[in-house]
Amino acid sequence: SWEPGTPRLGAEDDKVEILSRDKYDVHLPFWCNLYLVAHYAVVFYGFFDLTDRYMGMTPISVLIFVFYIIASLTIIGMVFDNSKYAPILEALRCSALAFFTRSLSSTNPGLRNNSSILLRDISNVLVLTHFETSRNQED
Repeated sequence: SWEPGTPRLGAEDDKVEILSRDKYDVHLPFWCNLYLVAHYAVVFYGFFDLTDRYMGMTPISVLIFVFYIIASLTIIGMVFDNSKYAPILEALRCSALAFFTRSLSSTNPGLRNNSSILLRDISNVLVLTHFETSRNQED
């Protein structure tokens, strides 16, 4: 900073050299972006479903629902950032979604079939394959 007796912009000897950083920009394949947008839409729908039903739910059910929404948004962000923890957390999130879809779906019995398990398995394979190939390319 400026001190009396020095030039208006400070002494040249006191200036710190600032180095620019590389831009942080993660490139994901198009299918991965579609995958994340689709799963975000499911979470978005779940949020609005919660706002419609929360008065008829137990407080613990609402808390679990809110925790799932927050965790889902966090994990989706981790996948966008290509985090090393994202594959296992995404697999757990998809498994939790399949479990809750099968066990808590009393208003729509059509969701109780094996489609939720199939969706979970396809999601897990896609995400784990993407992260495995991206880790191999870094090495």
